[in-house]
Parts: sequence; structure tokens; C-alpha cells
Amino acid sequence: VQKPDLMTAGKALRVGATVGRADLFPAEPGRMGGTWAEGNALSTAVGYRTIAVIEGEGLLQNASRMGERLLAGLRDLAGRHRHVVEARGLGLMAAVELDTRERRGAVVRAALARGLVLLGCGVKAIRLLPPLDVTEREIGMALDLLDKSLADAP
Repeated sequence: VQKPDLMTAGKALRVGATVGRADLFPAEPGRMGGTWAEGNALSTAVGYRTIAVIEGEGLLQNASRMGERLLAGLRDLAGRHRHVVEARGLGLMAAVELDTRERRGAVVRAALARGLVLLGCGVKAIRLLPPLDVTEREIGMALDLLDKSLADAP
């Protein structure tokens, strides 16, 4: 398994930092004790533990599998609903592009009424960004609710 030379970490890991191998970023006493750009010990520990959980629980593999399931389902919906222009995604970050901004709003409202919270992005798209530990059952439920919401859109 290859290990990266460095990574950037942001909001998802609760760390705003560049994390690198010890030979690239040698620890110098007193230098790594800042509160933000220089590193924060508590935030670094939280970020490290988050990465350990992601690796230990196989969340990246789950995201890959569930992302494929989500995108296949969204493409199926695009084939059945004429006002869906495109379904796209990478891993668990996915979107459906609708034909109008107004229809996007109607679908988001219809989904919310069914208990599915969706976010608009861009001008006419709906973003879907489930958590890394999402289950196949939850993906299926979301696709079913989205299907019904798309059918209700005028």
C-alpha cells in the first residue's frame, strides 16, 4: 500500500492543515504549537483518529460501493424522468441536473415533504452527499423518495 507524501485536511477532519511525512515536515520543538496554520495538537489528534476510523471501518470501500449504487440509481431515474438532464457523480458525491431552476425547487420541496433533505447546487442541480457509512438500504430509500418527488414535479 502506497502512503502519500502529504495531504491537505479541511472541515471534514476538523483540521485546517497540511499533513506530511516526518521526513518532509520534521517536528521542531515549539514550532508546531500554533492554533491554526502551524497546527493545533487537539485538532491534529482528532484528525488522526478520524483517519484511523475511516481506514479501520472500511469507509472508503463502502463509499466506493455505495457511490456506484447511488449513481446507477440516479442514471436510472434520469432515464425515466424526462426533466432530468443529467446524473453525475464520483464516489458518494452525486448530482442530478434538472431542466429548470423552478423544477429543481419543486423537487427539493417535494422531497423534503417526504422526509428527504436535498440541497440545490449550481443553477438547476440537486446535490446528494450521503455519509461515508451509508447503507444500501438507505441509498435505496433515498432513490425511492427522489423518484416519487421527481414524478410529482410539474
